[in-house]
Amino acid sequence: MSLVFGLGSGRCGTGSLAKILGVPHEGNAVPWKHHENRYLEVLEMARKTGGNVACYWLPYVVRLIQDEPKARFICLQRDRGATIKSWIKELKGRKRFENAAWFMDEGKPVSLSFLPDYGDMPIGEAVPLYYDHYYRQARILRDTYPTRFAIFDSLRVLNDRKAQREMLRFAKVKRPVQLHVRVHGRSRAEGVEVHRFTCRKCLPSEDLCLKWKSR
Repeated sequence: MSLVFGLGSGRCGTGSLAKILGVPHEGNAVPWKHHENRYLEVLEMARKTGGNVACYWLPYVVRLIQDEPKARFICLQRDRGATIKSWIKELKGRKRFENAAWFMDEGKPVSLSFLPDYGDMPIGEAVPLYYDHYYRQARILRDTYPTRFAIFDSLRVLNDRKAQREMLRFAKVKRPVQLHVRVHGRSRAEGVEVHRFTCRKCLPSEDLCLKWKSR
């Protein structure tokens, strides 16, 4: 079974992407700065579940391609302004752009950030820099590995069934998955067999509801 990894800057729909792909969202983090023991540990977990979705896989893509020659990578990209606004809201009250995770390394607890280190730079400056760096690197990976790494627009892939099918074909996902449906800003998942993307407030119409509201 080939693995599928979902990526994105965060605040861009990666939780919904995980439901569509049928793999876990985050959970067992790997630090942004490469940590070999943790990488191998989390990769083994991903092998058991068929993949994983999280922002922090970006620095590991090249290594993952070496270790998992059949792996596919789906990167979501949301509008820059909306993503930055959402990140700043999420980090309100914090002094630094960071998010650390604890894990055991050779029997000792270790805390490392799964976001890049921008030092004491104000969050309002760090977040735009992070967004631009993230997708600059994502475009390099897409251009270098066009059959393995693809970037999809969040709005389309979370709302358009054709876009979801295109993404699933690229990811070579054949196992049962969950297609994600946005219902006027609230989310729910339906089985892949249903193939209905109707909005509850628009029933009985079968027109696609595109009201994926910003968080």
